[in-house]
Amino acid sequence: MIPFTAGHTWRPNGKTGVGGIGPIYPSANNAVAPMFTCGSYTDDPLANENYAGCCNRRVSRDRPRAALEVSDPTTASQVWTKIDRTITRLAPCVVIREGVATDFVSRRVGNYTPCWLSFFDGSTGACLDQLWVH
Repeated sequence: MIPFTAGHTWRPNGKTGVGGIGPIYPSANNAVAPMFTCGSYTDDPLANENYAGCCNRRVSRDRPRAALEVSDPTTASQVWTKIDRTITRLAPCVVIREGVATDFVSRRVGNYTPCWLSFFDGSTGACLDQLWVH
């Protein structure tokens, strides 16, 4: 996970701050591990990605088991669902912008697939090389 640090206002014991994330590979583990686990917090503002100081022992304990998507996808999915609900209930952060684009396509377009377009701003859009038209 590479944090967007431009405009970053985090400080130890702060009540609020602004930050962002841009995962190298978009997966649940790449968002949860650096931002919502007990071991990810540090007082160093240049190294800290856990802006909220979120430390939930259940999330920290379950995350390694959930990260086994390849070897046990069914269990991983169940554990990620549990982790997602726990983090949502804690509300350690508020999303103010999502980098997912809206694509409008004709009914004649087939094989629409969203692609990760830009690491730097997190945007997505249509994989144009995958589309076909009737």
